Amino acid sequence: MSFLLKKLIFVFLLLFFNFKLFAGVFKSENFIVFYKQINKKYIERFIKFLEKDVDDFQRKIGKYPENRVKIIIAGNDEEYLKILHPNQKIIEFSQAAYIKNNNTIIIRNPKNIIDYNSIHQIVLHEYIHSFVNYYFYNPPLWFNEGMAVYYSGDFTLDRELRFVYSYILRNSLSLKEMVSAYPKNRSEWEFFYAKSALAIKYLSTTDKNKFIYFWDRAKKKSNFYKIFRLTYIKSINSFYIEFEKYCKTHFKIMILTASSSILWGVMPFLVIIIYARKKIKYKNLYKKEVDNNE
Repeated sequence: MSFLLKKLIFVFLLLFFNFKLFAGVFKSENFIVFYKQINKKYIERFIKFLEKDVDDFQRKIGKYPENRVKIIIAGNDEEYLKILHPNQKIIEFSQAAYIKNNNTIIIRNPKNIIDYNSIHQIVLHEYIHSFVNYYFYNPPLWFNEGMAVYYSGDFTLDRELRFVYSYILRNSLSLKEMVSAYPKNRSEWEFFYAKSALAIKYLSTTDKNKFIYFWDRAKKKSNFYKIFRLTYIKSINSFYIEFEKYCKTHFKIMILTASSSILWGVMPFLVIIIYARKKIKYKNLYKKEVDNNE
């Protein structure tokens, strides 16, 4: 029996028995939630807001899959890590994770999440992974993560600027190197997520109609590369080259914009400093003139 098969069997059995152990079950249009040690009213409120976020996302893309995702809210951190242990190491530092083989989102107990208000955004991020995997059996990793980061509202201007400065200070992985694996160095994960999100921003804003048409073509378990080629009339490798050229131009514009913003931000202080120095200068000249006349 292969190591991968053993991992899959372990995850299946662990999830199966965990479903049995959970005291509460709550169903909604897009989710079925298994929980314990949490008030049912919190679950109802949590899912109500989450369903709204999912509906907003689906409207933007124009797709409404019949894809009910299971959510397990772990009782504690130990249980969370135990369920996800066979998966990638990136899980250890996460607040939630999506398991593709079981179409299941695992969440740390909200009581143990430091940034309590971010849980909706985190779970929407994981739901989008399920959404992408529903329509494509072979999406590149940058596309999957980019969709999740960008459409969960996690690609802020501040994050984009930090990414630009990081890009300048060191060489960047190309999208071609971001197809199937995360960076080995954890310090590069943030860069990976940001560049993936920028690629989605580029696709969805440069030609909105084509991006919508791309999703219109997608059916359950479509071939990503075939749909991409039919929609954009170019190979994925051609897009990679195009995007890297865009990055260089985009980054220069971002730096100039940021520099201008900083300049306008400090301008009032510069005016005050210049005014104060002139006042001191004229005061000294006046005093010198008075001394000479005496």
